[in-house]
Amino acid sequence: MGMSAEEAKALVATTQATLQRQAEEQAMRATADQVIADEAPDDQVYNNETPNPLNISATQPPSLVDITQSSSTVLSQMLGEVRFLTLVFIGISCTPLIVSNLDPSLKF
Repeated sequence: MGMSAEEAKALVATTQATLQRQAEEQAMRATADQVIADEAPDDQVYNNETPNPLNISATQPPSLVDITQSSSTVLSQMLGEVRFLTLVFIGISCTPLIVSNLDPSLKF
């Protein structure tokens, strides 16, 4: 019914050997896949060419230069809008004061 100690040890040893062999085979396949991926000429980016964002793998983070440049551009645009809207707000809020202080003798 049950297994003897020797049978259990043999089963454990066989299972360990099988798992070890499978792990080695998987590591060899992964290494071969990496070598093939490294040798693929389709992924080359030349000096003046920007990579297609759809071809960049999800595991590759964007470069710090790209992030910094994008952040600076967005920040610059936001500051420009704030400056413009501040001037518009000041103009709108000061218009009644300017109009009320006009000399009534002036005619437009």
